[in-house]
Amino acid sequence: MRSAGIARLWSRQRKDLTAQFSDIARAAVAQLSDGVVLDGELVILVDGRLSFDASQRRLVTAPSKARRLVASVPASYAAFDVLAVGGVDLRTQRWSVRRSRLEQLAAGWSAPLQVSPVTADIGEAREWFEVLPEAMGVEGLVVKGAGLRYVGGRREWLKVSSGGVGCVRLSE
Repeated sequence: MRSAGIARLWSRQRKDLTAQFSDIARAAVAQLSDGVVLDGELVILVDGRLSFDASQRRLVTAPSKARRLVASVPASYAAFDVLAVGGVDLRTQRWSVRRSRLEQLAAGWSAPLQVSPVTADIGEAREWFEVLPEAMGVEGLVVKGAGLRYVGGRREWLKVSSGGVGCVRLSE
């Protein structure tokens, strides 16, 4: 969330993660306009693979010591949804509309901010499912309905992982 020239990063559990991910907060201040609220995931790559351990180290490190980790193990932010632009709440809009707006916003972004890839092509999704877990350590894919509106506190999507299908109810 960026407001009044500052950016704050919040976990799903409403924990402020700004100090632990100050590199992402600085990038958000530089690249986002006030009133933009994104939904996404903080990720860290180690040797080209997603590292849950490196992310966890950042999360549990005291803010005073986080600066060293920021310098030695930089993070990225993969945005997959936009919830507000210019302070206007977009959650009532269908996902396809929000995604289009997110892609417009992201046209001017550079690392460490990025947009998560999407596809409506089932063949491409199958290829991602087969290749990405081994190549990058991706745990699975998320399937969303293009007509869905954002409902806070509920996951109305389907996570397909190498261990099978996770919970969720899809609705239009």
